[in-house]
Amino acid sequence: MKSFKNILTKKQILNIEECNKIKNFILKNEEKIKALGLDTYPKTSENSLTGRHEVYNYLYNLPGDILIPKLKKILIKNKIKFPIKIKCWANIFRKNEGIEQHKHNYENKFNFFCANLFIDGDEEIGTTFIIKDRPIKHKNKKGEIIFFSDKLEHYVDKNNSNNIRISMALDFYPFNQKNKKIKEKIFFTLNN
Repeated sequence: MKSFKNILTKKQILNIEECNKIKNFILKNEEKIKALGLDTYPKTSENSLTGRHEVYNYLYNLPGDILIPKLKKILIKNKIKFPIKIKCWANIFRKNEGIEQHKHNYENKFNFFCANLFIDGDEEIGTTFIIKDRPIKHKNKKGEIIFFSDKLEHYVDKNNSNNIRISMALDFYPFNQKNKKIKEKIFFTLNN
């Protein structure tokens, strides 16, 4: 996990009860989080929760209580250097909503890796990753996290079901000279 090219690493980290707790927290707080700032992301539907990724980090609340010990264990096992800064946001896709093809490192300012954590919804929709110029669809599984390169293009097709699709996205900025300059308060700093 130290250096991603176009490699996906996946791991089951949440059970159904933990997924339900996080799902309920996300849904209960959706409007409060949307009220914190404007939707700044054009590749989802209007007024999306995804578009608030710059104003709220879920690791500071209940989802963090569940996720931080699990993430820390994975990072230590993979010899990731601490401290590490983490940005974590939620995605809610209702009927006919999805996210267009994108990558997380669109500015190329910093070096980092990413993850997508599937919480609830139609698992068949999946997440499609562009690997060697080919779309590779990965079926989602509740509680499974997928780590991938910050430069890997990916998307989620429109949700054609009546079930709300909920996932979380994370960007991990390992400590290095370039990333040391990150001072945004939206990041959660994880120490060893």
